[in-house]
Amino acid sequence: MKRLALIVPIIVFAIVACDFLEEHYPAPDVRLLRFTPLARYIYYSTRTVYIDTAAFVPLNSVDGYISSAFYEFYDSQDNQIGTRTEPIELNFFIRGRVDTSAPETTYILNLGIPISDVTDYLKETGQSGAKAKVFFTIEDAYGHGKEDTISGDFGLYMLKETYVSVSVDPESIPVGGEATITGNLTDLSGYPISGDTIFFNADKDSLTAGYAITDVAGNAKVKLIGKTPGVTNITAFHRYASQPARTTVIVY
Repeated sequence: MKRLALIVPIIVFAIVACDFLEEHYPAPDVRLLRFTPLARYIYYSTRTVYIDTAAFVPLNSVDGYISSAFYEFYDSQDNQIGTRTEPIELNFFIRGRVDTSAPETTYILNLGIPISDVTDYLKETGQSGAKAKVFFTIEDAYGHGKEDTISGDFGLYMLKETYVSVSVDPESIPVGGEATITGNLTDLSGYPISGDTIFFNADKDSLTAGYAITDVAGNAKVKLIGKTPGVTNITAFHRYASQPARTTVIVY
């Protein structure tokens, strides 16, 4: 009985001690040392951007690992775009700080972030930029359920440079005839830009309009009425295109 009386308090003490340690076990403490890029230029066609480098250093001796990342996006007025993304599973070990003068650095390179919601939103609203905020979850490596969350952010800026082309059908018309002038507008990745304006000019003859609005395929159309025999030069241009597009119509 005496031996049992001694064992029971020892067991109780061990359980209490384990609970105390579990409750008071420190969480990993990690700092985001470097996060690049500070900004990305995007087009309407951009669907994924990449974090070049995310560098992490431990601030305490607790081993941990980066278990996941999720993202939030905000417009220029700090309104959230869409909802928080589902966490992306990661598995990058971070060794706790032992040598205070030279802690080990853990790197994540070329982490892809889907931004379809952002580019669609910027296209719909006409805004020129947004902010991406990336959250990393670091869990302790011992299964105690302790974690740290750190974040980095970078800008997303819509490139306004566009590419415009122009075609004519038919390429020759009689005096009094009509030809359809079609301008096509895309970003530099070839993604069609709808709801924008292409301007047209003819050095001779008459256009039914000096501009037209692009459809979902990026096309805008006007008519040319042949009045003067010879070659008529047609120019199509857009405010963000680096150069106009040109074609000709023969009137006979």
